[in-house]
Amino acid sequence: MLKLDDDVEVFPTHIGAAQHIGSTSKSSTLGREKAGNPALRPRNKDEFFKYMTEGWPPKPPDYQTIIRLNRGEITIPIA
Repeated sequence: MLKLDDDVEVFPTHIGAAQHIGSTSKSSTLGREKAGNPALRPRNKDEFFKYMTEGWPPKPPDYQTIIRLNRGEITIPIA
């Protein structure tokens, strides 16, 4: 993904205390994310694993339902 042009628009989905979009915008560009997103900072495997597994906010109570929705295992009825 990081080999794509910097002007490619992306729509990050995880917003939390440690890993987040640094603004209220719903989208960004790869260039902006490469420049300012700490998740994209070059690091070795151990540093990456630590970054991705520590400091995250608590999962929401319906976390497992969200995963099932994302996998297409269940749907939400639309009224």
